[in-house]
Amino acid sequence: MTYSSSYVLSLGADERLCVWDRFQGHLLNTVLLAHAYCTSMTMLTHNLLITSKQGSLVIWDVRSGDPVRLVKLGHMDSTVCVSTILPLRDAVACDYGNSLRVVRFPLVRDKSD
Repeated sequence: MTYSSSYVLSLGADERLCVWDRFQGHLLNTVLLAHAYCTSMTMLTHNLLITSKQGSLVIWDVRSGDPVRLVKLGHMDSTVCVSTILPLRDAVACDYGNSLRVVRFPLVRDKSD
């Protein structure tokens, strides 16, 4: 589970990401995350969510429920799963196999300043 200023997001065992209105409690959107082996997720901005799938990070627009970017963490190895995603100011840190990856999103910082 994670949240932003407008949304609360939950991911169930059925691989459904539910987007809830933070103040009214209404279900706004449901997204099926096929092969969501990681339940770790974090908000990048008030409406962009980062989840993972094998070998990649996926950035979602929670308003539309659409993926907006796929960030591959390795060259061709899609068998490595990300289990932890930690938010930083303009980046996220995540595990990738036996290593730590930091993925920067500089435009996000520029737009929020």
